[in-house]
Amino acid sequence: MQITFSIQGEKADLVSYFFGKHPDHPYHRDTEFGIVEFKFIEYTDAFVKGFVAFHANGLAMTQDSGYRGLEQYITDREFSLSTIFLTSIRNSIGHVLSPDYDNIDRLYNVTLEFGPVSTKLSDETVQELLTPLGYEVSIEHIQSHYGFVSDSGQVMAMTLTKETDIVSVFRHLYVLIPVMDNYKHHRIATNEVEKLVRYGSGWLESHPLLDFILKRYLRYKANLIESTVQQLGVPAAQQGTDSALKSALNDLRYETFLREIQKLGVQQVVDMGAGEGKLLRLLVQNQNLTEIIATDPAEQALTSIHYRLAEWHKDGSGTVLVEPKILQSSLFYRDERLVDKECILLCEVIEHIDRSRIDETMNLLLTFYHPRVLLLSTPNREYNEVYGMGSELRHRDHRFEMSRQEFHDWIRMHSEQSGYAYEIKGIGDMDRDCGQPTQMAVLIREVN
Repeated sequence: MQITFSIQGEKADLVSYFFGKHPDHPYHRDTEFGIVEFKFIEYTDAFVKGFVAFHANGLAMTQDSGYRGLEQYITDREFSLSTIFLTSIRNSIGHVLSPDYDNIDRLYNVTLEFGPVSTKLSDETVQELLTPLGYEVSIEHIQSHYGFVSDSGQVMAMTLTKETDIVSVFRHLYVLIPVMDNYKHHRIATNEVEKLVRYGSGWLESHPLLDFILKRYLRYKANLIESTVQQLGVPAAQQGTDSALKSALNDLRYETFLREIQKLGVQQVVDMGAGEGKLLRLLVQNQNLTEIIATDPAEQALTSIHYRLAEWHKDGSGTVLVEPKILQSSLFYRDERLVDKECILLCEVIEHIDRSRIDETMNLLLTFYHPRVLLLSTPNREYNEVYGMGSELRHRDHRFEMSRQEFHDWIRMHSEQSGYAYEIKGIGDMDRDCGQPTQMAVLIREVN
């Protein structure tokens, strides 16, 4: 993995001072994770070409305390530009990143070629990261022979061209390569804010994807993001308003379910796994519904629903336009009372079922109960990263959580098998990388 630079312009040979390297003395050093090499290939007063390369030591990288479990043995870190690469080459290009060169204003025609970069970002997003900085960007896709590399996204080699100073180019890369790679080989600590402010000052605060860059670089740690924004001096009007505008996710889910029911002209619903009756509270106020059935396998939940229903009937507690039927019923057993009802709702239910039983449950829903409409929602596992949860599940009773692709594939398989059309939707605040916190499927029975 390497960065190759070509610099053209008057007194291009001055860049050797910026790098702190003699043009006739190649640089070769052992580091914690491998060998770093720096060399000038061509060197005249008007044109300079060189490279900085990193030859990774796979064994040393597996001993890095930042790795956990099998990841230390099955990883693309030996092949991809990442924070390990940037940390390792830091001393070889240290002068460029030094505060002593904060005000360099000598411009050159600079071409930078670097890679491979393993990223889950689309080509369009990569372009949106780089083009606001004035770069012309060329992306070449590399075919990987290693499955674990391709599984982590696509592999790219990039070429950037721009008239600029050499200092800015490398500072841009030190911020944006970790954003594209979205991998940190060490714990994210407060010194990451210092580095981000040092390398980002003067350009990052005005970048149109500022919020996206901060979240990915700092791994969605809200306190560090807030500290960075303050130290960069970002105007209040430009700061993200996620916390101020974030609606209660439960309310958004219920509103989305009600909106779909109304749009599809549903009059008869079964709220399966009704729990404490929070969605039911809104259903009984819907004047378009003629029949509502609420089910749950737990006696305690049913008792709670009966209690709440009695409260709703009291003066001042709201209107009950449709008296619901409260039934004890389980998703694991056939219940003739629920067959051929118009619409079945499962709001955040399937993740509480053992993963080994969800296909059986879905078959029961679509082929035995056979509703005209099935609406179901479940957490988007990818969004847990926004919450700073890593691989942790959102609730202690969740048996599993699906990524967006897993959910889409699962819904598509059962829809095709059972004769249903489907649509996938997201609910909640959109994260550019992780999507929305809740994913919802709308399945409609096709007319035979």
